[in-house]
Amino acid sequence: MDIDNLSIPSSCSAGDVEQVVFTGSSKACSAVPQHVTTTRRAVHFNDDDDTHFVLSRVDYTMEEMSSTWYDRTDLKQMRTTARSEARLLEVGLLHESSTTSVRGLEGRTTEGLKRKRRNRADANNAVFDELDNQEEQGIFDDDALADIYFVFSEHCQATAHMMGMRDANLAKKAAEDMIIDNNGKSELVYTVPLMPNNFVINSLSSPERLVISSAA
Repeated sequence: MDIDNLSIPSSCSAGDVEQVVFTGSSKACSAVPQHVTTTRRAVHFNDDDDTHFVLSRVDYTMEEMSSTWYDRTDLKQMRTTARSEARLLEVGLLHESSTTSVRGLEGRTTEGLKRKRRNRADANNAVFDELDNQEEQGIFDDDALADIYFVFSEHCQATAHMMGMRDANLAKKAAEDMIIDNNGKSELVYTVPLMPNNFVINSLSSPERLVISSAA
């Protein structure tokens, strides 16, 4: 179809032109709908509601508080363990298996740290160069800065997205393997490989209330 020589009636609107060009037709625009009916979005509330009572944190025992939140010592221990396991991974003493995962150690190996620093430096340098160019021209364009940063960070975002999808699949598999025993309590029989240790989800007191605890 020769679009350059296509005859478009002067009475056509912008939407009509799109329709005529797409179909390759130069028929009258009266046959093209002038208005499109859209469904208005709305929020609906169910007449029947369910109430779930949650224990207030002020009513937690010391043991429950320790099991619910990490403290400074826990965080320090996790960082130390992650660094140690990253070194084991580099020398070939730690491998991916059905019971052990190296997920999360990618950025703690020597190559991973170099790659992370290189990606961050490339993105920062590109933004600073763009700032210098804008300063020389006497302008400030924050959209241009965002575009420049995106060019150097897009591949990082794509990689993170793929890893997130894999983690989501693992979580879905874990949820599918959750069973309900005769007492109505939930028990996870699938061991989820997480770092620095393997964890399983055990029932605390009811099917609605689950906590994560270390596997034996």
